[in-house]
Parts: sequence; structure tokens; C-alpha cells
Amino acid sequence: MNPIERLFCENLLPIHRRQRRFLAQINGAAYDFDPTTATLSDSSGATFSTQILGIESNGHWMWAWADSGHLQPATTVAAAAVKAFGEAHGLAELTTAKVELAHLRCGGYTLAAIASLAQGSQPFFRCVQPDGVAVFVLVTSVTLPDDAGQLTRSEVNRAIRDMFQDYAQADDILTLSSAMTAAGYRLELTDDAVIGHRGDEEPMRWERAWFAS
Repeated sequence: MNPIERLFCENLLPIHRRQRRFLAQINGAAYDFDPTTATLSDSSGATFSTQILGIESNGHWMWAWADSGHLQPATTVAAAAVKAFGEAHGLAELTTAKVELAHLRCGGYTLAAIASLAQGSQPFFRCVQPDGVAVFVLVTSVTLPDDAGQLTRSEVNRAIRDMFQDYAQADDILTLSSAMTAAGYRLELTDDAVIGHRGDEEPMRWERAWFAS
């Protein structure tokens, strides 16, 4: 597993929770995106300020910081900050202008997720343009702090199930273990299960074969 995928798997539950909470605020099936101003709006009239992270097309990702003049510089500031994050952490995918996505199991979502992680507590959104090109943006007008540690046992159970449904290609054991740790569980790893202990709660058990509690 390369470093960026490991970082993705290790932080997937907080990322997933942030994305689910943002999508609950926006009608993702009916939206408009203005690339000139980087403004996202939904059918209810709600508007969101964004920064353009990158463009996904034909199996490749082009970072907004590498744009040669098609984008307004003010809309690519966050992408430049993500490049700096990549330089500081040795993540080649964040510092290479054009990235082939075939080696990333979740494609452009992996890069957008790491970009949102680098920026703190802001969600990302995938805007599909009329020509089929997908523009990934960071939603800068929304801040959603990590809530994984505040979830009840049943909420953690559901969040993990939803996480694997949304990101089925994530690494199972690493992602599951990291998610349970993020939710405040102490892990017990056996040959056939991952078991989480938290306070006086009933232990949460996930069978390694099926990840069914």
C-alpha cells in the first residue's frame, strides 16, 4: 500500500462522517457549479463558497494548482496549500501536476479526501460538468469538526457499515481498526475478529471474514 492510500484508510471514518453530514445539507442530485467564482448552489437556493482542488477526466487527475490559466487564481489557493502539505509529508500524488488514477483504489475520491484532511474540517464535493469532466472542490464555507468520538455504539456500528458501502475498495483491516480507534475503542485483534472495547459498553465485534457485527 502506498503512503497516500494508507493515510486515506487511516482517516476514512472522520472523512466519511464529514462527507455524509455535508451531503445531508445539500441536494446533490440538483446543483449548479460556477467555475469562475467557485460557487456551488443547490436547488433550494443555498449557496456554498468553494475552492477548486482538481479535475478528473479519462482516468487522470489534474491539480488546480497546475492550471495554466483557465481557472481564476483566487479559486486555487486551497489546492496550492494541499501541494505544500504533500511536500511536507512526501506524498508524490499531491505534488505531481497530473496523476494517473489507476493505482488509487478510490480514484479521485482518494485525492479529494486527503485534500480535505490537509485543510482540516471542510468537506469536498464532486461537480460533474456537462462534458462529463468532474471538478472536485473543497467547500470552504462549511466547517464540520470530527464527531467520531462522540458517536454512540449503534451510531459507530452504522457509520462503519456505511463507510464500507461508500468506499468499498478501502483496505478492510487497516480501515476498520483505524475507524474503531477514531471512535474511541481499544482494539483486541484475534485470528478471526476485530473486537473493540469502550468503557462499560458491550464489546463491538467484527468478524474478519465478513465484517459483520
